[in-house]
Amino acid sequence: MNIRLNELSDEKLLEEFQWAAGHIPDGDVPQRSSEEFDKILSRVEEERKK
Repeated sequence: MNIRLNELSDEKLLEEFQWAAGHIPDGDVPQRSSEEFDKILSRVEEERKK
């Protein structure tokens, strides 16, 4: 499934995150640095402004 983050409401994005947090083991997800997280978050915020 290919989801564009800027098309999700904040509530739906939180719902998806909470589902993933409860169903996907941490070891299956690459751990990113906080700097990389900030870059990704900035990109999401910029997309939402469009």
